[in-house]
Amino acid sequence: MMPGILHIIRLGQTRDKYDRLIADYQITYNVSSGNSFSRTVRGDEELQEFLGHHAVVPPGERDRALAALREHGNATITGVEIPLKEAAPLGMVQDPSDY
Repeated sequence: MMPGILHIIRLGQTRDKYDRLIADYQITYNVSSGNSFSRTVRGDEELQEFLGHHAVVPPGERDRALAALREHGNATITGVEIPLKEAAPLGMVQDPSDY
């Protein structure tokens, strides 16, 4: 397994059923083999769950990425290892240009 890069962008915000603003994010995972996968998540909680439990990003790096998202609307995390066979079960879709 080769480490890859996670790119996260804030897509915007929508209101939930309680009229709270919830951010939507797109996560793109690129590996050196040229494959890329993406998925969207809704809200900071779902994003933190993905980063902490699925992508296994260390807490300090995760905090840095979340701060960058709040300030700039995007973040990049290097050295992430998600086995390619686990990408689909995590809800990630392979970029059609990779087929």
